[in-house]
Amino acid sequence: MGIAWPNFGKHPVIFIEVASGVEQREKDGLSISNPVEAKLAIAVTKALLRSAGGERHENENEKSQGGYVSVASAGEIGIIAPYRAQVRRVKELWAQSQTSCGGGGRNFARSTSDGHKNDSDGENGSETDLEVHSVDGFQGREKEVIVLCTTRANPGRSLGFVSDERRMNVAMTRARRGLVVLGNRSTLSSDNTWARWFVWMDKKGLVVTAEQAGL
Repeated sequence: MGIAWPNFGKHPVIFIEVASGVEQREKDGLSISNPVEAKLAIAVTKALLRSAGGERHENENEKSQGGYVSVASAGEIGIIAPYRAQVRRVKELWAQSQTSCGGGGRNFARSTSDGHKNDSDGENGSETDLEVHSVDGFQGREKEVIVLCTTRANPGRSLGFVSDERRMNVAMTRARRGLVVLGNRSTLSSDNTWARWFVWMDKKGLVVTAEQAGL
């Protein structure tokens, strides 16, 4: 199986509601994470990898109204988060999941503070590594599928730089074939640009719950 895209043939984008996710500020007070959303990002990644049995670029399902998109390896997926704490949390969860399934916990590419890849051997991560970066870390680069963790979810509906149109445009345009956006709709909708985006997404039927996405 994989992600149940509502209309992949025409609109290869999906918003998955993370209603139960709540942001939390790290102890240093300088960054924000969302544990529930981070777990869902890993679930999305694993679902995409489970769909790898079909043809990579000519899957008949991709031509249908709904369907599933196939990826050959974790290296074709990129996870973007606007906050470093969320980047760290996603990386930790992925490493843990790889260790628990015998993957050695090293199937991800780590980024330096300036956004460039490296790994513990001092060499660039291989093309089979899952890449998890900030928005700046993916600028000028692309992946087959991008999972965007918007992270913010709070009663005050504060977005910080998730409301920065330039940054979000960079994040959303890194995907070659499919874009998965995770977030709290109530918080995101406090911004006019996000609110307009949701109007379009609703019109196309592209907003779903995790259960509806097959997760």
